[in-house]
Amino acid sequence: MKPTSVLGRPVELLQIGPNGWTEQMEANPRDRAEIARTYGLSEVRSLTAEVTVSRVAGGAFAVDGRVAATIVQPCVVTLEPVEQSFAEPIALQLVEEGSPLAPPPPKPGSETLVDDGPGADVISGSVVDLGAIVLEHFALGIDPYPRAPGAALPPEVADPDASADSPFAVLAGLSKPSS
Repeated sequence: MKPTSVLGRPVELLQIGPNGWTEQMEANPRDRAEIARTYGLSEVRSLTAEVTVSRVAGGAFAVDGRVAATIVQPCVVTLEPVEQSFAEPIALQLVEEGSPLAPPPPKPGSETLVDDGPGADVISGSVVDLGAIVLEHFALGIDPYPRAPGAALPPEVADPDASADSPFAVLAGLSKPSS
């Protein structure tokens, strides 16, 4: 059972009993530094998670829990450090390949995969890395555009239509009939 993530917590699903399996995680300083590098953050000050895996009907497994973190990343306007704390819920269902609960494979030639709501994640094998699941949910909590308090974009960037030289102003001028 080799871990697949920096928080590697491989769990053998076949050994999950009727009471489930609960794993509590806290990233150590080395792991936090690696996670910060991986996600382009200045710092991961804390990262904790609690995850419970339970058997459900049809041979599936429910994975429920929560990941909480405090991170630091640069402001998109000023590049000042911005601290963010967040908690993300974890709720998913795992099924083995070929299970009747598994979503159907994409049709040949289909170009678009439409997610029509909650479904099961298909796994191959009987080992799942809970650390990888925690990191997926950790990534969902990261603000993609962090701003320092009071940081504002320059007016020409905040409202590009206000500029007479904007591409939209030029196009608008082309569509007006000349007198």
